[in-house]
Amino acid sequence: MQTHLCTRTQTKHEDTEHFLSGSCQIPSASDCQPPLSSWHLSPTTPHQEPRIRTLAEELEDTEFRTPDSPAGNDPDPDDPDNNDGGDDDVPDPDAEDNPLLALTNAISHLSHATRHRPKDSGAVHTKVHEPDTFDGMDPKKLHEFLVQCELNFHDRPQVFHLDSWKVGFALSFLKGIALTWFKPDLLNAIPGAEPAWANDYSEFIIELTTNFGPHNPVGDAEHQLDNLSMKDGSHINKYIIEFNCLTTQVCGYREGALHHMFYNGLPDCIKDEIVTN
Repeated sequence: MQTHLCTRTQTKHEDTEHFLSGSCQIPSASDCQPPLSSWHLSPTTPHQEPRIRTLAEELEDTEFRTPDSPAGNDPDPDDPDNNDGGDDDVPDPDAEDNPLLALTNAISHLSHATRHRPKDSGAVHTKVHEPDTFDGMDPKKLHEFLVQCELNFHDRPQVFHLDSWKVGFALSFLKGIALTWFKPDLLNAIPGAEPAWANDYSEFIIELTTNFGPHNPVGDAEHQLDNLSMKDGSHINKYIIEFNCLTTQVCGYREGALHHMFYNGLPDCIKDEIVTN
């Protein structure tokens, strides 16, 4: 026992002399540090939950861009399209430092552009009155009926670009004996053997005029022109319009003859004013 204690005392004494002589090197901190791969959390280390990023941090990493006005093309303050009636269109100088404010400005700009989007001009047009029905009893009304049909065709050319559609439209406004005339061909139509007027509007007009129009339109116009007169109490404009309309339907009349016919149709009171002046 005493020998063992002496041996340990001697060993410690030798270690002390070895240290003092400088032959013993103190290990550096890097030599004492274990490799990173060997590190592990101590069982006593509390578990840390993964950190959830806030909306502000997400927005900071997002680049917001708003439409810029072209260089040298500043909006005209007098232009109603550039005036939204509020302060939403005025850029905020703090928007570059505040992502949320930049997002608000971008949404406001998009809303302004949507509200001021030009409307489709083709969607707005004047509605033309539909033709009055034609029953074939008064040949004088056929011309007016055809004019009303043409007005509808010109108003909607994209609809009536086929003659068959024009014919169908005109047929839908016929009644009485005029419609009865076309019924056999409409009810007994054979595919591929339709009448010529079914797909040709010009042929349809000829068919309609031949059977229900004036049989002698020129002769009828001449007769009406010879008997045309301005009634007492009526307007001069009505007389002029009726006279000019009839002159377009006659032929062979010289200008002097037409002047004479026009003068004869005036009432005596107007004739006296013309003679006096």
